[in-house]
Amino acid sequence: MQLLDDFSDPNWDEFSQQCNLRFGPPIRSNKLGELAKLRQTGTVADYQNKFEALVSRASTLTQHQKIQLYLSGLQDSIAVEVELQHPKDLVNAMSMSRLYERKLFPRSSPVKDTRRHTFTSDFRLCFNCYEQFVRGHQCKKLFWIDLEESDEAGDTPSDHDPDQPEISLNTITGIRGPQSMRLYGNWKGGQVLILIDSGSTHSFVSATKVEDLQAEVNEKNGLKVNVANGEQLTSPGICKGIPILLESISFMVDLFVLPLTDFDVVLGVNWLRTLGPILWDFTIMKLQGMTSSCSTSQSALNSLLGSSDSNIQLQKLLAEFAPLFDAPTGLPPSRACDHRIPLEPGAKPVVVRPYRYPHGQKDEIEKQCAAMLKQGIIRPSRSPFSSPVILVPKADGSWRLCVDYRELNAKTIKDKFPIPVIDKLLEELGGANFFTKLDLLSGYFQVGMHPADVGKTAFRTHHVHFEFLVMPFDLSNAPSTFQALMNEVFQPFLRKFVLVFFDDILVFNQSWAEHLHHLRLNGFSWTDESVAAFEKLKSAMTSTPILVLPNLN
Repeated sequence: MQLLDDFSDPNWDEFSQQCNLRFGPPIRSNKLGELAKLRQTGTVADYQNKFEALVSRASTLTQHQKIQLYLSGLQDSIAVEVELQHPKDLVNAMSMSRLYERKLFPRSSPVKDTRRHTFTSDFRLCFNCYEQFVRGHQCKKLFWIDLEESDEAGDTPSDHDPDQPEISLNTITGIRGPQSMRLYGNWKGGQVLILIDSGSTHSFVSATKVEDLQAEVNEKNGLKVNVANGEQLTSPGICKGIPILLESISFMVDLFVLPLTDFDVVLGVNWLRTLGPILWDFTIMKLQGMTSSCSTSQSALNSLLGSSDSNIQLQKLLAEFAPLFDAPTGLPPSRACDHRIPLEPGAKPVVVRPYRYPHGQKDEIEKQCAAMLKQGIIRPSRSPFSSPVILVPKADGSWRLCVDYRELNAKTIKDKFPIPVIDKLLEELGGANFFTKLDLLSGYFQVGMHPADVGKTAFRTHHVHFEFLVMPFDLSNAPSTFQALMNEVFQPFLRKFVLVFFDDILVFNQSWAEHLHHLRLNGFSWTDESVAAFEKLKSAMTSTPILVLPNLN
């Protein structure tokens, strides 16, 4: 009525403005400030509801800003776990926070209300009838507790759909469980981290990996995936018939797309079922399956090795070349392809202070440096260059000593030598029936450093300054140098019956006799330079030396 008195004939804009002033939020309300001050005091669900109510009015925020504001208000223990997973949007961040709340606080015991007991104690009242309590007091109002036996679990109808995909909680949170094993595979020429998980009913793929490889997704609206803790995730669709190369085994599998963060591909029970009977040894993390195709190949291999002639030939071959399997000793010979580190013009020596190490890691660093010093692959250095070292844990629990050459690599002129693509190499194997794979032991350490560049490899530990006499790992041009050397060594045989991918050598043939012959080949060749050197040496060894008096004038 007051509005009609002040505005006899208001238009819609004036009317909505006055209504907003009268009934709307205060003018000085700052939703962004309220979001920044919002903190989780109860459950994640309560905090999420308050956050969504405020963030809906702050429309100018980006997705990254929303995630940061949401994480800043969570409890520290939950916020740290969610932030480590790098959620790509607010929906994923909220879903992860609920999962981690269940993981970190599985049972929330109700807080007991002690106010009634405090009140009755202060006024000396009976805890039961609330009357004045004296010695010998008896309650006028009796009470009892009636215990009712709960129904059996089998009487409650289950809403669980047996055909609906399920994924284990360890896969979502990134925790490695005792029922899972991890290994690397190949998809479209790229390396993928694969988790074999018997706790997941189906197979899944990371949404990020699908975007990177531009894989085709059959979209399905409302496709739900159950998580082991009762949560549900929405999958945008399925990738049908994805070819995966796992070590030497190639297969096709359907993958549900999910926002995975720690793994690229998860192979579940639906893939394990295709292997038939399997032997799974968790102590050494080995999985052996038997499909129809594998059983045929195994029987053929057994018949081959069971043959006395083939078995004798194989044993003779291994005995003949047994010294090749010994660990290398000493430094590699000097070659024209010794590794060099060309620096950009005007580049100054790289000097990076060593990191701080715990006491246990200092002992491990000293132990590994002493072993390399004994092998002769490093030596004490006085170089102006210095890069720090770090210890990286291996899968078996031991440590790998790595040198942080990032600063040196940033000043290095990059080599453009072509690196082979695995998919193109596999195309050369058509028609081959026999394969032998050779893996070089410490392949990089079998390539020497150019004398002028030895000082650039210098690294500093907590107590000593060393430099490499062989090509170390982690240098930017090291893969190109090593692949060029391997291509030069096997140049006459490449793509005929040999494929080389860094330190992996594959010999392939159609027949066993041809395969055995090629395995016996060696790289020794008698060239014209060899003849000239031999004749010069023979002349020096067989000619009689002549003594003459010196000419003092």
